[in-house]
Order: sequence, then structure tokens, then C-alpha cells
Amino acid sequence: MERNLFYRERSDGLYSTAAFCVSYMAIEVPFDLLTSLMYSIVTYVVIGLNPIFTRFFVYWLVIFLLVFSGESVGLFLCSIFFDIGLANTIAMVFLSLCLLMAGFFRSISTLPLVLRYLNYGLITAPISQVLVINEFYGESGFTCPGSQALPNGQCPYSTGQQVIDALNFNVDTFWYAVGLACALAAFYRLVAFVLLAFKPIPPPL
Repeated sequence: MERNLFYRERSDGLYSTAAFCVSYMAIEVPFDLLTSLMYSIVTYVVIGLNPIFTRFFVYWLVIFLLVFSGESVGLFLCSIFFDIGLANTIAMVFLSLCLLMAGFFRSISTLPLVLRYLNYGLITAPISQVLVINEFYGESGFTCPGSQALPNGQCPYSTGQQVIDALNFNVDTFWYAVGLACALAAFYRLVAFVLLAFKPIPPPL
């Protein structure tokens, strides 16, 4: 509805694409910040993540970036495909690809070369690194109950660094990954703006 209304009013000369995007973000960003904060508080407590404020702030930032990027993906897919069902299907395929290549199912460094280069454009790659390092760096003394432990009673990974190493993440590139995630979130919104601005055919009303 918003997309169709925007194209109709833009074609009538009521406002520009930039004006629409600025007003859209003025409403969207505070709402996304609030909802991602509420989600972060609940999940942080329920899951029992690291109870340090700075680490919680990073977690909140990650959730916000994912929500903001999801909005951008929705904007540019709905600007390319006028059929909402088709846009939703393609979004699901895109998000599934992002999750599969995030580094949890298979190390990023072991992916084929083409997919490794493609991964530089997916926000889930740096975000997975940020989440793992943010939670596990400096942690130790893990306990594994029952069958989760090795025959000698120890955990397969007894320290957070072992978890990070197992996923081939590098703690030295933590802030680089944070910056890359922020840059990709901004880039996705820029792509959405360009597609909205230069889409030549307005949707049928």
C-alpha cells in the first residue's frame, strides 16, 4: 500500500523520492530502535547471554542492523517486483542464503571462491562474527552436563576462544566486522533509494 501510494503521489509531483525516504526513515528508525531494544532485553535474559552492558549494547546494535536491513530488502524487492507474493518468496530465498553462508553451518573460509566474494555483500557474514566474539571472547570454565561432555568429562570446547577458533573467526577484526555490518546496512538502504527513484514504471493502481 505504501509503495503504490508513493509511486502515485510521486508521479503527480507531490514530493520526491528523497522526501519519501527521509520521512519513512524518520518514522521507521525510532520504531526499529525501540522494538529491537525490547527484543534484545527479552532474548538476552531468556538465553542467558553475557551480562555485561557493553556486550548487550553490541547485541542490540546487531538486532537493529538486521531489522533495518530487512526493511531495506523489503523496499528494494517490492520496488523490483510488483507482486507481493513473488517478492516475499524471493526474500525468503535471499534470507536463507544469508543464513547458510553466515559461517555457522560451514566455515566462510572453506566456501567456494565465488561464494566467499559474494559473502562480502551479505550482512549476516560480519554479524555472525560479531555475535560470536561478543558472547564468547574471554570466557572460560564451560561445563557440559551428561552426554554433552567428552568421555573424560570435559567439554568439547572449554573456553570461548576455542569456540571462536572453531568457527574461524578472528577477534582482531571484531570492530572491522561491526563497521562492515553498519556500512552494509547503509548500502542496502541506498540501493532501495536508487531503485525507488529510478523505477520507470509505476505499479498498477
